[in-house]
Amino acid sequence: MKKKLCLIAVALTAVFSAFMTGNTGVDYYSQKYGSLEYVYVELAISAEDVAVIEKSNESSAAGQYTLRQYYNAFVQKASAGDDLCLYKTDSQGNVTVSLVFVAAYESLSDTASDLEVKTEKGFFRNHYTVSYSNPLKTMFEKMKRYATEDESEFSESEKETWQYMLAGGIRSGGETVLAGISKIFPVLEEYDFSSMYATYNLSAPKWYDNGAPNTVSKYGETFMTWTKDNATVAYSYYVPNSVGWGITLGAAVIALVVILWFAFGMKKDKPDFADYRSMAETEVNSRVKNVLQPETSADGRPDEKGNAGKTGDG
Repeated sequence: MKKKLCLIAVALTAVFSAFMTGNTGVDYYSQKYGSLEYVYVELAISAEDVAVIEKSNESSAAGQYTLRQYYNAFVQKASAGDDLCLYKTDSQGNVTVSLVFVAAYESLSDTASDLEVKTEKGFFRNHYTVSYSNPLKTMFEKMKRYATEDESEFSESEKETWQYMLAGGIRSGGETVLAGISKIFPVLEEYDFSSMYATYNLSAPKWYDNGAPNTVSKYGETFMTWTKDNATVAYSYYVPNSVGWGITLGAAVIALVVILWFAFGMKKDKPDFADYRSMAETEVNSRVKNVLQPETSADGRPDEKGNAGKTGDG
């Protein structure tokens, strides 16, 4: 099943491989968003290069096309959404293409044979260093294989990728309905795709450290940038260590509990309180009488209860 992507954007990426002026190029942006990949492609093709490409179509056996006609045919037959693509020619004949397409995310690093990931574990965060071959180089090499080798060399699923549809052509019902771009514009057949101006831009990790030669902010993201002249893509980033943070948080909670226990949880002696309970009227009168007329012992001293003894004969 053909992906409904703006594949023509990448088709034109190969187109500028043939340019002589050096004013044609592509900036390729890849942004991971969940399980999807957003790819932004910005193309600029000079009027001189457009003329060279279209001139070569005169000797093509794959049909007569202008660059714009090929663009339209590719979009239609690849089921690409016209609303995602923009093809514009200015008054001088220069062509600009701006587009965005979305696909299931597949990291170019995952398919790199020399992918290397180094990990330095820390208590609060781990440090990762990633290195692999520049995907611009492998991309161009793969497209050249699709353009020159027999289709039987490739699986059916591979033939549905944008790289194959661009370089090898688009097939439907077992037949080729649109030839590969180098068949339509033969000037591209012998051109070294890797000699074109191109940049690869990968969205930076949240805790990006360093490694990329340059960074650029576009589309609300920070992208790490490499040119086709960079042999490898290498960068480093940090990831929080959940174990270290968990231990720290647990220790902090325990310390807080101990502090609160010492501050509020230790048992204290109960204070003495005066007895303010109400007394009956007879009890009040008895206490007043004892104070005013204390009882005394025989020798006139207060009795053992603290009352004065009785005096006189009786």
